[in-house]
Amino acid sequence: MAAVKADELVLEALEAHAAERGLDIVDVEVAGPASHPTLRVRIDNLEGDTIDMDTVCAQTAWVSEVVEGLDPFAGAYELEVSSPGVDRPLRKEADFTRFAGETVVFDAKTPVEGRKSWTGTLKGFAEGNVLVEVDGQECALALDNMKRCHIKPDFDAIMAAAKKAAKQAKAQAPANPRPVPAKAAAAQAGDVEIEDVSDEDDAE
Repeated sequence: MAAVKADELVLEALEAHAAERGLDIVDVEVAGPASHPTLRVRIDNLEGDTIDMDTVCAQTAWVSEVVEGLDPFAGAYELEVSSPGVDRPLRKEADFTRFAGETVVFDAKTPVEGRKSWTGTLKGFAEGNVLVEVDGQECALALDNMKRCHIKPDFDAIMAAAKKAAKQAKAQAPANPRPVPAKAAAAQAGDVEIEDVSDEDDAE
């Protein structure tokens, strides 16, 4: 079986089982040398928030089982299952509808109006075209001519959100109780009788 077709084979097989598990197969990629390739499978929640690592780990077993059943390579290979990452790839109609409003980078197979790369705001999908607003103008870019499209992460916004979440978590955390002196704690416990010899020490 040609390795160049392995990604398509695995993608089709995984998509047949993903929806019933509430998952979206973001993409499948073959990387590394042909003698020992790496098969990368990116998964996400079908709806709602981005998948977390606990869910990725929980879903890896059935993904591995499906891939092993296909035996997509003649020799040894590595399987990586991960979340889509902040620069999430977009490849199908549902993706362009779900992530409308995000900033994306669209790379074309052949030039469109003299350019092969477009960066702008994703507006949706219509009649086989990915709609991207670039410099205030909406461009219809054919899905059939797409080499790759992915979300362009706003790292400033990501860092701001992380700091805000950390601040909220700190504010909600219970305050640390005041430490109890060792002698008082022992006396409260009733296990040890504490004798105050401070005056005697002073007298000496």
